[in-house]
Amino acid sequence: MHRGVALAVLSVFVISNTSVAKPGKERWAVKTSVVTTGKHRSLSYEKFLALAQPEAPTGFDKDKDRFPGTAGEPSEGDIVTVHGWLQLVAFEKTASGDEDYHIQISASKDDGDNCIIVEAPNPDFIDDAALKQESSDIRLWVRTKLLHDPQKEPSSGGNKMIHPVYVTATGQLFFDASHKESGDPGGGRGKRGMNAGTVWELHPLTKLTFSKAPSS
Repeated sequence: MHRGVALAVLSVFVISNTSVAKPGKERWAVKTSVVTTGKHRSLSYEKFLALAQPEAPTGFDKDKDRFPGTAGEPSEGDIVTVHGWLQLVAFEKTASGDEDYHIQISASKDDGDNCIIVEAPNPDFIDDAALKQESSDIRLWVRTKLLHDPQKEPSSGGNKMIHPVYVTATGQLFFDASHKESGDPGGGRGKRGMNAGTVWELHPLTKLTFSKAPSS
C-alpha cells in the first residue's frame, strides 16, 4: 500500500459482472482505440494546458478521424505522458454514462482547480486486446491502490483525495470537441468544484503509476 494515500468517506458501488451501460456515441471509436504510428511525447503540465485548439480539415469525420496538430504541436492520437497530483477518481456509471473511470490531475497538491482529465474506458467496450488489458489494469490499480478495495468502484460524483498522490499518466492525446465552449478552456468540465483547465485530455489511458513528487 502506498504510504499516505487516503480518501474521503464517500459512497462506492460493488462491482457487478453485468454492465448496464452501453458504449458512448460521441467520438467513441477514437476514445477506445490508439494509433500505433502515433508519436510518444512527454509534456510538462504547463505545455499540456497551453495546447491550441485544433481546426478540422476539409472532409474531417470527427467520429473516426483524429485532429492534426498545429504549428508543430502534438496531434490527437499521439501518446502523451504528463505528471501531476491525482485529486479525484470517479466512475461515470449513470443513466447516460459510458462507464469510464474519470480521473482529475492537477499541478498543485493543495489545489485541484485547472485540472487535466484522463480517462480509462470500460474494457468491455474496447476491441483491441492489448488496450483492453491496459485499461483493465489501470482500473484495478485505481480500486486497489486508491480505494484499497479491488471489489468496489469509485462513486459517480467522484472520490476526492484527502491526501493527493503524485502520478505519471500516459495515454492518447484526445480533444474532447463536444465540450468546446467559447471563453472556457475546460469546456465546463470537472467534478467537485475542480474546473478543467483544457478540453484536451488523455483518453484512453494506457498507463497510470505513482511517481516521485518534485521537491518543494
